[in-house]
Amino acid sequence: RLSHLKVLEVHHNQLILFPENLGTLLNLERLSAHHNQIINVPESLGDLFLLSHLHLHCNRLTAIPESLTRLCSLQEIQIQDNEITTIPKEIGLLSETLKHFDISNNSISSLPSSISLLTKLETLHIFGNDLSSLPQGLSALSNLKTLFLYKNELVNTDQPPSNNLFDALPSQIQQLFLTENHISFVPSSLSRLQHLVQ
Repeated sequence: RLSHLKVLEVHHNQLILFPENLGTLLNLERLSAHHNQIINVPESLGDLFLLSHLHLHCNRLTAIPESLTRLCSLQEIQIQDNEITTIPKEIGLLSETLKHFDISNNSISSLPSSISLLTKLETLHIFGNDLSSLPQGLSALSNLKTLFLYKNELVNTDQPPSNNLFDALPSQIQQLFLTENHISFVPSSLSRLQHLVQ
């Protein structure tokens, strides 16, 4: 039953599906299944209560598995380079543990307001998506230090109705990447980001 297994690495293969009994690996802490052809994840993934690192990038997922939001020890999600279109509102259930979230190079057009609950988050990579705006709740991410937002559809102008995306940014941010968007105006309020170094 592999009851002592803590690390499972099956990356760079041709996997399409996980076995349904994946959730029986109750001591699993790290799962690396990136660079495969995975299209779905079994509901039993949510039973891996010790899982802290999940790497599912470079697959063919079209949605974030809802079972993922039950992983009460999860610190890192790498799910970039898939075909995902939405982030479920249940992502806020990971508020006590999630520190690193990479969902870049997908087809995300908006962020759920529940992302504001992820107050332990330190790095957020959302570049290469279809975002045109940011939720105001993003400013509640009090531990966020690095935010990758380049290659989106973000707009910021000084014309009414003003859409000042800079007001949505956490004030303690240190690294901010906004290249290749549609920003035409940088407001004086940018100066409130006093910890910004890049």
